[in-house]
Amino acid sequence: HVAGTAAGYGVRQDGATYPGPFDTTVNFSNLRIGPGMAPEATIYALKVFGCSGSSDVVDAAIEWAVDPNQDGDFSDHVDVINLSLGSSFGASFDATTVAVENAAKLGIIVVASAGNTGDVHYAVGSPGMANGAIAVAATSIDTTNPANYGDGPVAAFSARGPRRDDNTL
Repeated sequence: HVAGTAAGYGVRQDGATYPGPFDTTVNFSNLRIGPGMAPEATIYALKVFGCSGSSDVVDAAIEWAVDPNQDGDFSDHVDVINLSLGSSFGASFDATTVAVENAAKLGIIVVASAGNTGDVHYAVGSPGMANGAIAVAATSIDTTNPANYGDGPVAAFSARGPRRDDNTL
């Protein structure tokens, strides 16, 4: 989903891939799905998780993004790293946080989850708490009612989406 939003070509009404142009002349009414923000970008997908559990290779993936051909020359680094992941209650000394800070110092834009702990105030996870990271999160609308924690009404912009009238997603 993130890759399509960022770099998808778009889909015409007939279901075919939209071939362009990717400029101000795009007629969105002729498209089933509009192109992403940078449809001619190159996307690299690095798998850091298995079927369940946590990961111990996120740092290695960030290292690859900083120097894809591993020649010690960082000029070929990626432009953006998206990390839709994170641990609860981050720490500045967490290895992944340090890796994100170092990537950001090289000019890489790093976007990370602010946390996956739910509606907990003042708790940003690692690596989203890195000084150079752009941390992103969504939250429930009513966090004053303990009955809503984790399962309460959600903001319309939340990844879980708005609730229906029957109180289900």
